[in-house]
Amino acid sequence: MIETLLDRAREVYEGLPQEPPTFTQGDLKTEHFWIVPRGLTLIDFDTAHLADPALGIGKFLADLQFWFDTYGLSGIEQAEERFLAGYAQGVPSDRLVRARLFEALELVKISVRRVYLFECDWAARIQRLVSRAKTLLYELDEVRDKAGKHILLHQGTSRREVQYACSNDCSGGALARLPLPAARH
Repeated sequence: MIETLLDRAREVYEGLPQEPPTFTQGDLKTEHFWIVPRGLTLIDFDTAHLADPALGIGKFLADLQFWFDTYGLSGIEQAEERFLAGYAQGVPSDRLVRARLFEALELVKISVRRVYLFECDWAARIQRLVSRAKTLLYELDEVRDKAGKHILLHQGTSRREVQYACSNDCSGGALARLPLPAARH
């Protein structure tokens, strides 16, 4: 199942609009932000490299999913929206699509590296994280127009609903909606 998911992710990624690689921190997650008197400080640059600018966004979104799942918290959609509003404001919409792909891949990686074996409910946690990755990948694959091209996400859309414009011949009229599942199963 994992190999199939990874192969499909590669196919989806190759079909998405790309941007030139840029400097990335390489491991953007909550514990790498320190709150200091002047604001936030980003630490831990040992994995910094040139990469797709969507990588950090996707990794951070997966990290949020992990921590909300770990502590059984609700409100993941609001947390993601706040992060995107502050960190990813004004980025191209196709970058956000690629970020969701990286989020899916990082969820698979997190399920292997950060869920401790034999901790309470570990198998169910791995299943939830991998299922969420599979769902994200499936949704990205489904967000296509009739010509088979990906329809890009618009700025300001929530996790609950991705809005995209359709041409007049697109089933669903001028505006179609693709509902996203809740973060918790």
